Amino acid sequence: MGSKTPKKKETSIPSAALSDVFLAGCNLYSAYLCAQELQRQPANARSGDLRAASCGFALVALAAITGAIRYSVDAEAKPLSKLNKATADAAGYVGLPLVGLHYFRHSLHVQDLAAAVPLYYIVACVVNQSVSRMFQADAGREAHQVLTNILIFLLPSVSCGLLW
Repeated sequence: MGSKTPKKKETSIPSAALSDVFLAGCNLYSAYLCAQELQRQPANARSGDLRAASCGFALVALAAITGAIRYSVDAEAKPLSKLNKATADAAGYVGLPLVGLHYFRHSLHVQDLAAAVPLYYIVACVVNQSVSRMFQADAGREAHQVLTNILIFLLPSVSCGLLW
């Protein structure tokens, strides 16, 4: 009998790639809706939070696109893995909180905050990410990111939905 050839290990994960494509599509559509709303607003309207939300959705879409590429090609490839991790971190620490900022301002009906608030918010998100890097264990970083997203994204979004 002939020699057995080792079976090649399958490194793509089609279900993860498909879910990331769906996530990217949803977030790109949300960013588009924010851009459409920006065009409808008067020129003198303060729309920094809407721009921030659009950027947040775009960051999450970018992370999902890199994830879709990674999981459809080779989930274990180092360059793709690092790129996906970096974009996922940006989405988790900056993108989702930017969306939360929009909902926070609308749930409290706070429209007259300074136009620079989104800039300060972005800086706070980046500092938050830097703080999370101080955790040695991945579990600590993950817990910090989940807690951040609950406080900065989920609570404002849910409260906005309850108040509308």
